[in-house]
Amino acid sequence: MALGIACAGTGLASASEILERLAADPSDFVRQGALIALAMVYMQHSEARTPKVVEIRKLFEKTIGDMHEDVMTKFGAILAYGIIDSGGRNSSIALTSLSGHRRMTAVVGLALFTQYWYWFPMVHFFGLALRPTSFVALNKDLKLPVLEVQCNTRPSLFAYPPMGPPKKVKAEEKAPVAVLSVTAKALARESRKEKEKAKAAASASGVEGETPEKETKPDDMEIDAVTKSENEKETPSKAEATKEEPTSFMISNPSRILDEQAKSVIWPKEARYQPVRTDGVRGFILVKDTRLDEEEKFVELNSLATARAPPESGSSVETSVQVSSAANEQAGLDEGSEPEAPEPFEYVDEEPADGEN
Repeated sequence: MALGIACAGTGLASASEILERLAADPSDFVRQGALIALAMVYMQHSEARTPKVVEIRKLFEKTIGDMHEDVMTKFGAILAYGIIDSGGRNSSIALTSLSGHRRMTAVVGLALFTQYWYWFPMVHFFGLALRPTSFVALNKDLKLPVLEVQCNTRPSLFAYPPMGPPKKVKAEEKAPVAVLSVTAKALARESRKEKEKAKAAASASGVEGETPEKETKPDDMEIDAVTKSENEKETPSKAEATKEEPTSFMISNPSRILDEQAKSVIWPKEARYQPVRTDGVRGFILVKDTRLDEEEKFVELNSLATARAPPESGSSVETSVQVSSAANEQAGLDEGSEPEAPEPFEYVDEEPADGEN
């Protein structure tokens, strides 16, 4: 468990090697801790970034679905599957803040989480150790302007890992047809009669000694070679697919930016909004507008009634909030007002009568 906390979100191969050995230990509680630690190590890792994460997820699925597995180990695998996708894959374990200060709530949360052995509700303290891996840019009015930053990596490198295994579609297997022995003997008799008739017809026509020319068929190896060449033309290899993937992409505001990904994210020099501080692109970032003469566009915020009255495209945040509040009033919901306090009353503690509990 200590190894998983120390290497959380790193995907360190040496730590994974140790934990995988412990995941096959004879003791059920050792396997439980190893599975939870593996989930911590591979948090927010995609297949393109760390191919090993696919095997780890399959290990969790196998442990959960194994009928002969111990209950304690299954409990660890279920926790591991939740930890590896914590916060909808938008958060990770962090014992320090973005500025480098110690987060005491995270330290206390993990310390209490490790005591779940004595009391299972301690598991919920794990949430105190999570920190959102987000990128939120705000202007001077604390509104979300429409902007983009550039990430100089492949999109698949830091893409969202899959939530679960893809659904397998089973092909319908046809039931075997029963063939009776009587039927097989009758078919064999008919085939022998047809061969005898063919020989008699050939001898009567005087071409008994001549044998018909066999159709020349291409060799099996030639067919395989042709088929292989056609498949190579139709489906490109993985290396070609990787080359075709762009080497950079744009990230909109707000979005998810991982700690490792932040090293490759830059602000475009020609962008309208520039950060006030240039020490990173994680968390909340205050930006300044370099084109004050142009109209600002803001990210539309969705509220409770967005589904009832969606804002028009191109509208600002204020317009979206007005539309949402009007829809809330129609639905009988008022977000600004609070419920009235109850009327004052006297509470009388009546003593139970004789014979009542």
